[in-house]
Amino acid sequence: MECNMCEIFRTIAGYCDHLCFAWTKSHSGNYGNDLADFYAKKATLLPIIDYDQPSFTNVYRNFQSNMYGNWQQS
Repeated sequence: MECNMCEIFRTIAGYCDHLCFAWTKSHSGNYGNDLADFYAKKATLLPIIDYDQPSFTNVYRNFQSNMYGNWQQS
């Protein structure tokens, strides 16, 4: 299973020739960062989406749990 962020990065990269990520100090009056914070806070008020596919974390934890369980039984 591929991570969702990898799919997002691949989609964004398909629209441009160069993709660059840069660290930005938060709460420093940077317009773009303040706008991103605003929309991130707004997104927390949206209803929770129930995906029909399990997350990578849940799949990994389930695998890890089964692996340790099988190892302890052997």
